[in-house]
Amino acid sequence: MNTSWLRRDLSTLLVVVSAAVLMLATVLSWFGSWLRAAVGDVGSWLIDTGPGLLTQLVSIATLLALLVAWRQLVLSRNQAGGRLFQFNAWRHDGADSEEDDGITYQYCTVRVTLTGPRVLHNVNVHIEIDGVQRDPKRDFHPRLNGSAATPEVRHTMASTDDPIGWAFWLPLDLVPRTKCVLSWVETIGDGVRTAAVRQPLTTADVEQWRWYVGHRHRGHFRHWASKHGPQWFRRSIGKPRPLGKYVKIATENIRDGEGPFGQP
Repeated sequence: MNTSWLRRDLSTLLVVVSAAVLMLATVLSWFGSWLRAAVGDVGSWLIDTGPGLLTQLVSIATLLALLVAWRQLVLSRNQAGGRLFQFNAWRHDGADSEEDDGITYQYCTVRVTLTGPRVLHNVNVHIEIDGVQRDPKRDFHPRLNGSAATPEVRHTMASTDDPIGWAFWLPLDLVPRTKCVLSWVETIGDGVRTAAVRQPLTTADVEQWRWYVGHRHRGHFRHWASKHGPQWFRRSIGKPRPLGKYVKIATENIRDGEGPFGQP
């Protein structure tokens, strides 16, 4: 049985019913004294309690309409296509090399795999040390990192594509201050914006970049402020500031017995 029409129109139906009930409550409130004289005791009781009862029904119907609208939003988001990143960045303890420059380097690897029906665009991987983007091949030992250049941007990436693999050497004292960043582009309205996650080389903690609510309006205002008003206003109000922040996310996997397989 196809019930898609019901899911599609249920919220609209609830809104219409709420409006009709609210109009009925208003009529009872306006013409209650006239109707009370025309009906008996039971009718008078209905006239006295009807508006309050109908108002409660309107509140319930409005809540149901909001729940249906939220469910439709979730369904449309899920139908857009999901994706799961297997994003791992780590150092190899014991894989150290002391070079002739007197610096001890440690071997590090990164691997990115995509699972799911969605295709991502402009997928990029890089490392940041103290928040500054670095390239191992350019910035550190040229012999060890001879083939360790930052991976090229994947203009598109799907689950059928080869994983992104990257291996490089970093000075041992810089490894705890290094984070690997994975970014891609997502649509927002008629435009696009960058999405990203990052992981330190020393822990399994994963952080996701979250844009602030209204970040586009904040950015537009600061850009305008940087070009208008007195100099102090341009420097203080128009100064570029982050429009989001990294937030630690849970990466727990489903344990045995929690999924659909192996159930009695």
